[in-house]
Amino acid sequence: MVHLISAEYTGPLHFTRFWVETIAEWEAETGYHPLVALSCTRDVQDSIMADPRLAKVIDIIDIRYWHYNTNGLWAPLGGHNMAPRQWMRKMPAGKTGFDEVYRAVNECRQLYPDKAVTYNSPSAPVSGWAVLFAGGSLPNIPLRISGATPLQQTLLADICHMKVMSGEGCLALGNPTAGYLIYSLSDKASVAVEQGTYEIYSVDIRNGDITLISRATTLSGKYSTEAGSHQILWMKKSRGV
Repeated sequence: MVHLISAEYTGPLHFTRFWVETIAEWEAETGYHPLVALSCTRDVQDSIMADPRLAKVIDIIDIRYWHYNTNGLWAPLGGHNMAPRQWMRKMPAGKTGFDEVYRAVNECRQLYPDKAVTYNSPSAPVSGWAVLFAGGSLPNIPLRISGATPLQQTLLADICHMKVMSGEGCLALGNPTAGYLIYSLSDKASVAVEQGTYEIYSVDIRNGDITLISRATTLSGKYSTEAGSHQILWMKKSRGV
């Protein structure tokens, strides 16, 4: 269970502060600590998170009422008695793609590394992969536990153990035991990996289909690929190696 302030909230800072303070008082009285998501306009979010006393109550930053677009930042102000859809008529939301979603999630993960970050967007699966590779939570990617193939289930389980890592020409997630997942940004990409033997797969960005590329590839500290831009590759660590 995750508690948000409402389903469509662009309210003022003073009420958001009151909401967080009330939760803090209830937690102190009861000893319960539910997951609390800060889901509000950007100006209110920044103000709440700038207060250490309030920030410690928050478990999740939910990006829902602001976003980056190709022109910059779309961020209506809180407390103007306008719903998000009304703001969109006054301030066009603009175009948002992979880069903009990644920027928003990555920025919040860098600013608040001890908080989970979620991103609300209907433009899956592109935005879902951006959320995942930026270190966000609950990404809307085309991989589901229900109905997933055994290989897809393995990938989902392995992703849970992966952390954001740096790469050249790519975005990457990795774990020395589980393996690595990369999203190529250019024709050539490379990432540092643990020495060992791997199965190499491609993952379809649109539907999550997984295709074997190489059954047994020995890597000695680096993996390089020329698969092309906007491709997802999974280096699955051979078990017992």
